[in-house]
Amino acid sequence: MRAGQAILSIVFVCLGWCYAGSSAGQPAARVDLAFGLKQGESVRYRITRLSVGVVSSNQSAVGKPEQLFEQRLEQDSLVSLHVIKESEQGKTIELRFEQVKVEQSLGQRVTVRFDSTHRDAKDSTEAAELVRAILSTPILIELDHRGRMVQIKGARIKLPEDATIAAAFEQLMLKRHIRATYEPMLCNMKPAPVTAVGETWVSQQIEDASPFGELKLKVRQTLKSVKNDQAIVMISGKAELDSSLSGLDHTVELKSFSLTGKTVWDVGQRGQGGMAGRGARGGRGVVIEHQQSIEPVLEGAYQGSQIRIKTTTEIRITRVDE
Repeated sequence: MRAGQAILSIVFVCLGWCYAGSSAGQPAARVDLAFGLKQGESVRYRITRLSVGVVSSNQSAVGKPEQLFEQRLEQDSLVSLHVIKESEQGKTIELRFEQVKVEQSLGQRVTVRFDSTHRDAKDSTEAAELVRAILSTPILIELDHRGRMVQIKGARIKLPEDATIAAAFEQLMLKRHIRATYEPMLCNMKPAPVTAVGETWVSQQIEDASPFGELKLKVRQTLKSVKNDQAIVMISGKAELDSSLSGLDHTVELKSFSLTGKTVWDVGQRGQGGMAGRGARGGRGVVIEHQQSIEPVLEGAYQGSQIRIKTTTEIRITRVDE
């Protein structure tokens, strides 16, 4: 009996050791995912975007979708974000473009190609004039105390009449695209910035689906882990097509949709207390890296034809260390 009790005691002790060392017995790590730069501080990012749209028709002679054309848009920008004002209500951030590279193609034909680092200052093409305006015009972004964008000022550069050139650059300048690009870097879109590992929150976003309307997204974010002063947030989502404002006669529907991504936050120590609040680790509060992939597939009747439109957009945002 004593031998059996001794064995049971050893088992219970071992279980106690295992439990004491497991994450189940410890409170989940909590971090502050608010944009943490103070007035006078700045951060620079390299932003790349690749968007490929394939339009095909379901009315081919062999009964399989026939590709009509493919359009590609590649953008590579170097930007700086500088906090010029701070108060209890929020912050004002000055966004400046330092470099812009754009290439757009339709099939095998390049329709727009421009690189601000390799152009003659005397270049007078519409693309060159537009980029010079972009590089010289700061954009002011007003954030509330939670980091949400409440106003965007300064994005008033007139796009050229040439629709091809306008399409190549509008994602850099139009307010809805500015919000979609920079909001993930400035705000995690949850009610309170202090977040526990394993916590999930859902936010609403809108993506353009011209000319058929807009995609209303439900974006799901989960704080996956915190390690070495980095917090990793995994992203997924679903969407529905809202055609109420398109004004077109069509039966195009959203056939499938995928959204995946990841955001890595710098949550290195800011010292005692800070913005994080009691029980949370404070950090510099900037995004180190953000990756996102969106792929909607639209199908239906439009202008007398059965069409299929598949668009794949890959976005990568990387902090540029000084």
